Amino acid sequence: MSERKVSVILPVYNTKEYLDTCFSSLINQTLKEIEIIVIDDGSTDGSSEVLKEYENKYDNIHLISVSNGGQGRARNIGIKQAKGEYIGFCDSDDYFEQNGLELMYEKAKAKDFDLLISPEYRNRKENQYILGEIPQPVDKSTLIRNLNLISFPSLLVKRELFEKAGSIPEIVFEDVAYIPGLISKCENLGYHTVPVYHYVERSTSTLFQTKEEKILDLLKAVDYAKSHVEREFQDEITMAMANKLTEKVRTLWYFSDVVLEHLRTWKMEIENNPIYLENPKKFRQMTGFLNLPEQPFTKLLYTNGFEKNSRQFSNAGFRQGGEVIYLSEENCNIGCCKKAEILFQAKKFQELSAYFAMKKILETSGVYVSDKMEITGVFDGIRYFRAFYCYESEENFTSNVFGGQKQQREMKKILELFEQDMEMTMAEAIRQALVECYDVVPDGKNKYTKYPVLLLSPLASIANAGGRITLTKQVDFEEEEDSKKSLVTMPQDTLETIYNFPTGWQNAQINNEKYHVSDLRRKLRNQTEKAEYLKGRVEQKESRLLEEKAKVKELKTSLAYKGGSAMLESKIGTLILRLFLKLESKKKKSYS
Repeated sequence: MSERKVSVILPVYNTKEYLDTCFSSLINQTLKEIEIIVIDDGSTDGSSEVLKEYENKYDNIHLISVSNGGQGRARNIGIKQAKGEYIGFCDSDDYFEQNGLELMYEKAKAKDFDLLISPEYRNRKENQYILGEIPQPVDKSTLIRNLNLISFPSLLVKRELFEKAGSIPEIVFEDVAYIPGLISKCENLGYHTVPVYHYVERSTSTLFQTKEEKILDLLKAVDYAKSHVEREFQDEITMAMANKLTEKVRTLWYFSDVVLEHLRTWKMEIENNPIYLENPKKFRQMTGFLNLPEQPFTKLLYTNGFEKNSRQFSNAGFRQGGEVIYLSEENCNIGCCKKAEILFQAKKFQELSAYFAMKKILETSGVYVSDKMEITGVFDGIRYFRAFYCYESEENFTSNVFGGQKQQREMKKILELFEQDMEMTMAEAIRQALVECYDVVPDGKNKYTKYPVLLLSPLASIANAGGRITLTKQVDFEEEEDSKKSLVTMPQDTLETIYNFPTGWQNAQINNEKYHVSDLRRKLRNQTEKAEYLKGRVEQKESRLLEEKAKVKELKTSLAYKGGSAMLESKIGTLILRLFLKLESKKKKSYS
């Protein structure tokens, strides 16, 4: 191949079953002057053998085998070997549109772009949506603010630009770390509005392994991004990375307390950021996270111990362990109020344990989980919130799980309501107290910073694109271990419809709609401006016409006009006027 227009960097790690689709899309590109640099990143599933077969069959495929070191290192190795004028990227379980590289290259070449960015298709099972549609015009500031919409396969990069930006950091979230600096250092930036790449969402992705400590490379990534972006874009990168962290507070549930602690170190930069101040709603959300209590609540788990067959929890639901306290007659004062005595005598131990747990948490902080619940996640992610409560349905709360800091206003109100009304349940008391104290409008949806307390959906879980990481679920623990049945109060489909934290899938659909709405508004503004201009021209001409009419009217009333009209009405006058016009014409000819 005499000329390589594009070098495609393709890291591969244990994706054997997807390689044929990926290579088929690259080999059959309408742009033929490409080279495909494949980095086998220590695959162990048979991918290596498949890659060797492709290298032997096609002259433009070059295989490099290395020990496993991650995508960042693999991309760096590929960039060093690339000979193409431009460099593109592909992940081994994804694929390109057949003419994708040709469209990108021709546009980059025509405008001499050193960086061209496009949206991409996101494929999830049988569905497809577009991620990365950005309202025009697109500039560096806009792109850095919208970094969540950009990944390496979105880019076509002139090879020389990598010399300016340096090596890609060899960490998870290497795209978060590196792409902002790459954008800020480019001289001529372009945006291709048509998606050419298909990203296939899979639950086996590194980003979905949320219990792996390597996921905390995100903190290294956001710090790297902030330190490698040109100074003029510091406000934009601070906003973008703070948004990324608050997103992960909600999706990296297992480590979100660590993410939140890191976010706090940027407090001064965020609070004085002019870009945030331009968006009051976003600013309120962000400061809601920044103003959470400095200290997390204690790792105490309270549960029912009044019954002989109460569930025994093997862990307290905290990442590094905590204490489980079983509430019983031994550590609870049954005679503290009439309501407690009635519940104890009636053996309503679920209500009784929720009541005493609330009293204990008010004094010590902590979490309450009914012994009818199974803990399948950790509570560390919400330990900085003042308190948390969970919906049981769209309008009602559950008393099976709650918790928070000590001496919370609404907890005092809950206990007061519960003790005074002999018929009121703890769940009803929770609902009424939240409405009275914070004007909560029950809707069954997650609310992180809208109210002083955290409200969780009926699933009591956090969503990610790979499934749901459930915090707690209700089970019938008296059945055999292998035949437990989930006891949810509503059908799963119904719960999903009122569960409001959007997955990556839903977020992209929302962003797509926002993009199209923004584009329609822009067109409407243009049409409105054009209409206003034309209206002004019409009004201007109408004004001139009225002026001319006034002049004519004024002329008709003048003595000269009346005298001229009288002359035209007589034969002698007409002859005199004609003679006068002939004389004037002769004068003009003699002058010329």
